[in-house]
Amino acid sequence: MMVIQDEKTKKIIKYLNLVRYILKKINPELIQFIEYVTIIGVLEPETSIDGMKLSKLMYKFRDVVKLMVHELYKGKKTEELVKLGSRPYQIIPDCYYLDSAIKKAKLILEGTLKNQGNPMKIKIRKIFLDSRGNKSDYGNRNVKLEMFNNYVQVLIKYPWDGTWIRCKAYFGRKYLPLIKELIELAKRKEEGYGVQICLKERNGKSRLEIHLNIPTWLYLKYFMKYDPVVLTLDELREYVKNYVVSIRGIDLNSDRINSVRVDDDIENPQDILNFHFHEVSSHGFPKEKAWYLRLSRSNVVVRYAREEGCIGISLEDLTKIKKRKFTSNPNANRKISRFPKRKWLQYIMIQCLKHGLLIIPVDPKGTTHSKEHEEVMKRFGLDKHTASAYLIAKRGLEKLKQILIKTKIFQPPLSGRYKK
Repeated sequence: MMVIQDEKTKKIIKYLNLVRYILKKINPELIQFIEYVTIIGVLEPETSIDGMKLSKLMYKFRDVVKLMVHELYKGKKTEELVKLGSRPYQIIPDCYYLDSAIKKAKLILEGTLKNQGNPMKIKIRKIFLDSRGNKSDYGNRNVKLEMFNNYVQVLIKYPWDGTWIRCKAYFGRKYLPLIKELIELAKRKEEGYGVQICLKERNGKSRLEIHLNIPTWLYLKYFMKYDPVVLTLDELREYVKNYVVSIRGIDLNSDRINSVRVDDDIENPQDILNFHFHEVSSHGFPKEKAWYLRLSRSNVVVRYAREEGCIGISLEDLTKIKKRKFTSNPNANRKISRFPKRKWLQYIMIQCLKHGLLIIPVDPKGTTHSKEHEEVMKRFGLDKHTASAYLIAKRGLEKLKQILIKTKIFQPPLSGRYKK
């Protein structure tokens, strides 16, 4: 049982429970996207032997995942693939690594079938390693962390002889106090942490990276920019009665972000905020720079929503985004292939939590091509993307009023305006 000591942490837990409640009422599948926050560090093996052992383990893990995808597609059960003596066990003799591999294989198989691909012909090009977290195993069974002055020592279990691969992980200085507390919680069996190790290319160079999954409540304890306040349902009703409830809707595209605020007492769109960055989809534009531009603009939108007095942000449901459909236009195809929309939406959800805003996902169907969309464009003189943001905000406001019943809710910002 997690021990909560300070008042700030208690408020964060209550706030996250509220966000989970709202997401559960809308779509329970979305809760998984706010359970953990991933921070990235650079991983360096201490010796050349440690480097060779880690490379072998990552190659074998990739082979196991590929084998499990084939076996699951043939109808094999999970228990048969992770037990002693199975074919995957002959490649990596460790059931905990196999348990992490089977989860990765299921995700790959699900995505392949959804895109109408052939699971028997999949290719996993890059090597990687996953190890799931578990608080009962002191954080993680196969990956242990130890805190030093300016780096984190990472011990990775080598399953063939039971030894430990010793590495050094370098994170940003701002993350070191967070990681230190996570290690202390893991030693007390209060929290677990998942670890992914992969080979990435950054600025034309390859490097080993460690992706550490931090519980969201702990991440917000250090990086939340606005303190959440919890109210009773009666206080919420009093607020809705006396104040204007505002929602900002966001519509994302490969080369722009459109946002509109909607108030519950005014039907017209309020305070339109749009950003355009057409250069990100052009030939030769660096992918990392394009990603930075998208994130920086979305940060401005989320911060502006908090400062102007919105109670939450409405955006497209991650699980209901249409799959990519390529056309005969090469320019359109390039924009589609270079646009990580799901990843961007997930980032905005975490930013909403950092700013103390409610997350209200809506079904995007009908927000782009529909009779209602055309009427909004003609009535308010909006372009199609801004009209989509308006419809998303409008649906979010309606959804919020439907689901906030018999629960404690997050207090809207104090800058709310009195109704006349």
